[in-house]
Amino acid sequence: MAAEPPARRDWRVRCCSRRGLDDVVGLCAPFLRALARGQPGDNAAADDAIWNFETAVRENVTINGQPWAEVSADSEPSGSSIKILEDQLDELIVETATKRKQWPKKILVHTIQTMKAEQEMLKLYQPVVTPEEIRPQPSQ
Repeated sequence: MAAEPPARRDWRVRCCSRRGLDDVVGLCAPFLRALARGQPGDNAAADDAIWNFETAVRENVTINGQPWAEVSADSEPSGSSIKILEDQLDELIVETATKRKQWPKKILVHTIQTMKAEQEMLKLYQPVVTPEEIRPQPSQ
């Protein structure tokens, strides 16, 4: 019996959000422009550096196991589709509670009350600190 070679691991970085990765790459552009300032042909060197960086990121990243080119930016869940999934989960919980053999009506009432209370608590949530309020001190 010959031993099979071990399965090759994908060497690329695994990510789950193309939109988030686009944001991170966009944050790197000012640094690349600053690096290219000392090079001859300022704008051309900066544009080339940014293009090379973005190309390298795209070649070395997978999004949900798929290469960058195969994933569309619109394939990520939006707020409305998340709401639909939450509603479906709530319906499944209620359906499961009604199928119980012992005390299904009492369990159903408590289940619905708990879900409503959770939704009310989520509506009351407000972030404690917003990013605009944080200001670096000049001494730092």
